[in-house]
Formats: sequence, C-alpha cells, structure tokens
Amino acid sequence: SADRKITVDPWGATLSGYAPILNKKGKIVAMLGIDVSAEHVNRLQRILYQRLAILTLLSILVSMLVGLWFSRHVTEPVKKLVAGIRAISKGDLSFKVDVRGKGEIKELADSFNDMAGSLSESRERLRDYFYRSVKSLVRGLEAKDHYTAGHSDRVAEYAYKVALEMGLPSEKSGLLRDAAHLHDIGKLAIPESILNKSGKLDDNEWTIVRMHPVVGVDILKPIAPNDDFLAVVRSHHERYDGSGYPDKLKGEQINILAKITCVCDAYDAMTSDRSYRPAFNKEHAVSELEAKSGSQFDPEVVKAFVRVININ
Repeated sequence: SADRKITVDPWGATLSGYAPILNKKGKIVAMLGIDVSAEHVNRLQRILYQRLAILTLLSILVSMLVGLWFSRHVTEPVKKLVAGIRAISKGDLSFKVDVRGKGEIKELADSFNDMAGSLSESRERLRDYFYRSVKSLVRGLEAKDHYTAGHSDRVAEYAYKVALEMGLPSEKSGLLRDAAHLHDIGKLAIPESILNKSGKLDDNEWTIVRMHPVVGVDILKPIAPNDDFLAVVRSHHERYDGSGYPDKLKGEQINILAKITCVCDAYDAMTSDRSYRPAFNKEHAVSELEAKSGSQFDPEVVKAFVRVININ
C-alpha cells in the first residue's frame, strides 16, 4: 500500500509506501517501508513536465520544417504556374515557367511552356500575314497616284540605313524599316479627291489629312509588336519645335524612330514629282533639310541622313 496524500511528520513532508516481506513458505516475516520526500517527488514531476514541453516544441518545430519543405516543393511551383497564366493573359507569350525536378507538376510546367510556345508561333504567323496584307493595301493606295508610287518602300530603306548610321541596334533598325513601310496606312481613310488634289487644301481638308497618323495607329494596334512601332506611325509628322501633329510633341518627347521617319519621309516627298510641283534635285532637298534642322527636324538625324545620302 502507499499514501495517497502527503504526510507531514517531524521528519518533513513525505509520501510513504509499504510492502510485506515473505519467507520461503510465503509467510509474512517483516514489513518494508519507504519514505520519499515530497520535494523530491515534485522535482521529478517538474523535470517530467519540462521534458514533455521540450518534446512538444520539437514536434511542433519538425512539423513546421516539414510544412516549409512541402511549401517549397509543391506550393512554389504552383505559384510559378499561376504567374505564367497571368503573363499569358496579358499577352506575354515569351514567359517560361521554370520548375525543376520530376513529377506531375514538372510535367504540367513543361506542357504549359509548350503551349505558350505554340501560341507565340501562331501569333507571329498571324502578325506576319496581317502585316503583309496591310503592306499590300499601302502599295495599292500608292498605285492610285503615280506621284507617290514606291514612296513607303523608299522611306523604309532610308530610315533603316539612317538608324544603323546613328548606331541603333540592328533589331531596332529592322523594326523601324517594317514600321516605315506602313507609316501612311492611315491615308486609306482620306478621300482620293483630297489626296490627289492639285490645288491648296482648305482647312477642313487639312483636318482630315492630319488625322491619318491616328487612324493608322488604330489600324495597326492589333498587330504592332511594341510601342516603338506605333510611334513611327503616330508621330512621323511631329516637328522638333513642337508645331507638328497630331500631339504637338517637341524635341526628346518624340520617339527617335519617328524622328528618323520624319526626315526620310520629307526627303522622299521633296525628291518626288507632285501634282503641284516638280521634284527637287538631291542637293536642293538636302539644303531644305539642313535649313529646317532644329525647327522641323532633329539636327542629329539630319546629319546622319546627309552622311547616308553622300555615301550612297
């Protein structure tokens, strides 16, 4: 038997336990009594509780580490897939989901990248088809007026050479050439009676003509690869001094590709016959560009254009 409660006696607070001592015949010959200090019992109990608390904390820590590992190896790849979906929804088909390892999530990421690549190729083919179609419309527009036949092709080649002369990357120079081919696409909305008018345009007719850069941007938005492309179409009639159209941009506000197109467009117009005047010769046209350098045209672009013309 043992005490169920602490006993207090002259020796202190104790817990006591008793058991009989038997001989070989099973007869009780003595009693064994053990007194244990209550303080010692309490100390053992505290130690037990401390060890239990440490074990509980270790269990929680292990659970957290397992959770972090699971989050890193499962949740993070899922987040990358979600980011990829958002990128594609915004039109960025070049986005790639980088998920390493093996398993179903890796296979899903690879399938996602394949899908994005296929969509990108399809979009490029569609853009190329649309671009060629619009380019054909421009040539058809110019064919109606023998004065402007081949104008866009010449402007595009001038612009490409000037861009390279100014140190622009070949990729950007190529984009300028493509955009310059279509810089006058908005003229599809201008009546032929205005385009081919031999006399001076009245105010209403000028208002219609000055809208062609805006119309051109509206036509090309679905296939334009970036803002630089659209800037060539919208801003090729802006003037360096801010007196151009349609936005009255000035100086460095004007996209550099549009400034190059502006100079090349003006030169080709001057060196081509028009219904209201004969073509200028090369020297006369260059002198006009230099005279209006700093007002209508960017001086650096004019210098580069003159170098290209002299080389050729």
